[in-house]
Amino acid sequence: MTLSLSNAWDHVIRLLKYHGMQVDIQSRHERYAKLFGYNCMIANVRSIKSGTSRVRVNIDWFRNPLDKSKPTIRGIHHIDGFDFELIPTTEILYAIHYIQLRDYSLRLELEKTRWFKEPWWGLKVNQKDDSFVWVGGNTISFPLTRFSSPEALSNLEQQWR
Repeated sequence: MTLSLSNAWDHVIRLLKYHGMQVDIQSRHERYAKLFGYNCMIANVRSIKSGTSRVRVNIDWFRNPLDKSKPTIRGIHHIDGFDFELIPTTEILYAIHYIQLRDYSLRLELEKTRWFKEPWWGLKVNQKDDSFVWVGGNTISFPLTRFSSPEALSNLEQQWR
């Protein structure tokens, strides 16, 4: 069962507090929040128990291999795009930097013609090894970073700049 955005955000906040973080949400909208100075978007959580979600990609990445612009959502015009996508699971909150997401999406194995036209992509998280695979029979697994401190975001940003 898909988790509502409100319930997903409540779960994200619970996970942040569980890790002892003082949650400072500078602004929050339906799918977006500013956390620790970063524009963060929550994944569309399909099933929190099975670790399936949908993340937002920028289809311009597939039209121009040099494009590194951030994913955006229509209706949220006051930001320049998202720095991080947050992927909550039952007990772990993951964060993925948009450049990291771009790199991993360009390595899609199956049905590139179809998926390179779609802004939302499905993924399945493996919490045992902190990784995910793209849904639909893809087998390459990609690492995820646990968001257990504000430093995790700044470290990811430095790594993927």
